[in-house]
Amino acid sequence: MKAHGIVRGVYQYFRASQDPIAQADLLIEKVGTFQPGDLPPFIDCETLDGQDAATFIANMKIWLDRVKTRTGITPLIYATRSFWHDDLGDPTVTNDGLWVANWNVSAPRIPDEWSNWVFWQNSATGTVAGIGSGNCDLDLFNGSATDLVNWANARTASAIQVP
Repeated sequence: MKAHGIVRGVYQYFRASQDPIAQADLLIEKVGTFQPGDLPPFIDCETLDGQDAATFIANMKIWLDRVKTRTGITPLIYATRSFWHDDLGDPTVTNDGLWVANWNVSAPRIPDEWSNWVFWQNSATGTVAGIGSGNCDLDLFNGSATDLVNWANARTASAIQVP
């Protein structure tokens, strides 16, 4: 991807019922070293996974801390406003970026903790040339293509890989 000028990134669907350190370590082991220009890793927060909100939040914070400690990069959060507000109760999480999912609207509704979004998943039923048949998620960056490259470079310029 990088060789063809595509900004690359990774997210992990978070399971609150599983060990958050093992999940973070698996993501890092599969990715290897993040390089300047890569997107920061995202934690995909969609379901309580059979846990209560307090357990989810505690394990999510462990995952966020582990990824930051091991990579030197602050991960971002993917969530819907309804999950963040209704299921989690608007937790305070030290995080400066949001990938919000809010489909079929002209502007996304975001959780109260954030003042803006970085990425917006605006459809789960899109089509993309070259992606075969079936639906694709469609996402927007809150800026231009040049802004995206600059933003990614700023986020991962000091990426490290800690054993």
